[in-house]
Amino acid sequence: MVSRGSKMSEESRAKMRAAAKRRPSNRLGKKHTLETRQKISERTRERAVRGKDAPGYIDGLGVERRGLRHTSELKRWRYDVYRRDGFACAHCGDDTGGNLNAHHIRPFADHPDLRFDVRNGITLCVGCHALAHQTDLWGYPQPAA
Repeated sequence: MVSRGSKMSEESRAKMRAAAKRRPSNRLGKKHTLETRQKISERTRERAVRGKDAPGYIDGLGVERRGLRHTSELKRWRYDVYRRDGFACAHCGDDTGGNLNAHHIRPFADHPDLRFDVRNGITLCVGCHALAHQTDLWGYPQPAA
């Protein structure tokens, strides 16, 4: 292990702690006014990168897909996939509750016709699900990261 500088004595550290406590903190315990909060919000919105320039932008359909992920239809699909696979990971057999994910074999974003098809799903534990997104477990090419 590389040492970075010399160790301070406990006396020096105590003096630095005491000095830090004496320094006033300008905003501690104070809240911004409603007007200031509104200005901060407007400034943040002006500076935020949006649309095609945003780092997470893919195809402009993210809002649509996000809305679909919380529907009762998807919840039913997930449950049906779990039930078909016996509530256990199809890859390693792990059946720990709360550790399972229903994985779309053909990607949710690329195959809207297969989104709710139980045959396009497989139950995976968290570890195997991460592995599935990193490798080609089922002979389907994964999108480039």
